[in-house]
Formats: sequence, C-alpha cells, structure tokens
Amino acid sequence: MIRKLFFTAIAIALSFAAEAQKTSVSYPTADTWVGKGITVSKGSSSTLEIRSYSSDIVNYVPLSHPAMLHTAADITRVKGKLTVSPWKEAYAHLCKSKYAQSSYTNGTSALLDGYLKRMDQKNWSATYADYSNYTAFMRDAAASYQLALRYQLSGETAYADAAVNVMNAWKNTCKGLLKLGGYTDSIPDPNEYLIMINVHQMANAAELLRDYSGWQASDFKAFQNWMKNAFYTVALQFLKNHQGGQGTQHAWLNWDLASMTAVLSIGILCDDNNAINFAISYFKNEKGLYSENRMLQRPWRSRRAAVKATTSMVSWLLNFPAATTTSRPLNSASRRSVSKERPI
Repeated sequence: MIRKLFFTAIAIALSFAAEAQKTSVSYPTADTWVGKGITVSKGSSSTLEIRSYSSDIVNYVPLSHPAMLHTAADITRVKGKLTVSPWKEAYAHLCKSKYAQSSYTNGTSALLDGYLKRMDQKNWSATYADYSNYTAFMRDAAASYQLALRYQLSGETAYADAAVNVMNAWKNTCKGLLKLGGYTDSIPDPNEYLIMINVHQMANAAELLRDYSGWQASDFKAFQNWMKNAFYTVALQFLKNHQGGQGTQHAWLNWDLASMTAVLSIGILCDDNNAINFAISYFKNEKGLYSENRMLQRPWRSRRAAVKATTSMVSWLLNFPAATTTSRPLNSASRRSVSKERPI
C-alpha cells in the first residue's frame, strides 16, 4: 500500500498539461568540460536530444542561495520554533548526534591511495586493503551536513568551522573514484556508482556554508571544482549509458536517482544552469529503465527498500523548480506542498 501511494503521489505531481516536445541541447565534450555546463555525447556528436516539456528548459541562474534542501526562509522559520514542539525535540536530536559535534574529525585517512572505493570483498580485498573506504565519505558527508545545519540554527561558528575542516580535507585528499583500464567506463566495480548517494549530502553542507566568512573563497572555489571533477562526470557517465547497458542486470531505481541528485546538487552548488536542467529533464522525460516514466509504468521492478531509500530524492527533484529561483512563479504543477508548520 505504501509503495502504491508513493507512485500515485508522483503521478499526481507530474500530471500537468504541458505537451511534450523535442529539444536539442548542445554541450561541450567531456575533454573540455570543467565548470562550463554539462558534458554528454551521443555517438560521435556532442549533442544530446532530450525529450522535454515546454517549461523544462528554463534559466534558473542566478539562484537565491541556499537553494537545495533548505532555503534562507526555511532556516529563519525554524530558528523561531526551536523552543516549540516538535521543532524543540528535533533540534535536541540533532544536537545529540555524534556527527554534529564541533570535535568531529574527518576520515580521509581511510583513503590509502587517495581514491574512493566501494568494491566487494571477494574480488578486491587482496588487492586493496581499503576496498570499501566509501564509508568514510558517507560518515563525513553526514557530519558536514549536520554540522552546517547546526551552525545555521545556532549561529555558533565552531560547528561551521568543523564542517569546513572536513570538506577542505576531502578536496585536498580525495582524487575521486578509483578507475582502472580494462573495465567498462574504467569503473572496476559497478558499486562505485552508488557512492553518488552521498554526494548531494556533501553538496548540501557546502551550500549552507557558501557564504560563511570562515571558509576562504579560494577554498570554496576549490571545493566546487573538486565536486565537479570527482563526481559529476561519473554520475553523468552512468546516466548516459548505465555501465554500457550492464546496469539492467543489477541496478534499481535508486542508482539513477543517486546520479541525478548528484548532478542536480553539483549544478546548484556551482550555479550551472545546464546541469540543473539536465537532471530535471532526465528525470521527467528520458526513456531509461530507471526513469520516472518507467517507475510509474513498472513499479514492480523496484525493490521495496529502494523505493523507501529514494523517496526524498524523488521529492527533491519534483520540488526543485519552484523552490530555488526567485524569478519563476509557482504554478499548480510545480508548487511545493509544504505545510507552514512542518519542521525543516
């Protein structure tokens, strides 16, 4: 029943009356892209044909930051509720979290050679002692986000400083995902694509602290570039060909959604209008096995756990157009259905 209601909700949210049309969008090639928009190619061409609704390709930039999970209005509203239930209890829960303490230290030492890995023990443990070091990134992404949120709600700079230290450590240490020749798209274990699940959480932390005076502008810019170089091209690569078509053997809807939210969050963090549009248009219109249309038509292909894990990702993709730009008015299709009294 829960799964049925979930897909019904998505269907209602997407049932606006715009007529689908073909839009051809040109992007730079992968070799030339760094902060210049999205990279994608179709055959020998650097043009990707995206099915889109007439309202899909829009100019979101300049954004009104922060523009991801929380806006400035969200933060202001909740700060005024911290002595009232249920916000009081929720904030106390945040403050008790081991990931929201100013004494938190990063786990980048888990990267023995500087590369992130999410590989199975049987095939890789003999070669790489840190074959599953992604858990360090998972924990540090959670800590960065919780620390940034605690700073925003309390105003205590110790939490912001701790988050900045974690993010600086990752951009200074991590070389990206491990890639090896001889494998499809140079990814030796397809589970590495699931590292994208944690990317948007790290991006959200940076988004909340982008204007923090204790984070030097040069370090923030370097962090933006690191997010692009380490994760963006890999996420786009998976969405483009699903591991050379092999993804049909093991990937469920959370694989696509993880990469879509990685592209979207990096696009927001870097004010990259092309990346933002690609993530939203891909979700709404592409014909892959894990697209929104296939999710609605064939929900039985999705594991219950995958549906549960990706509900928030779907909600974010659906809500983004109305939530992050000050110039585009809300409409009945894209308006966020958020209670004025809902905790952040």
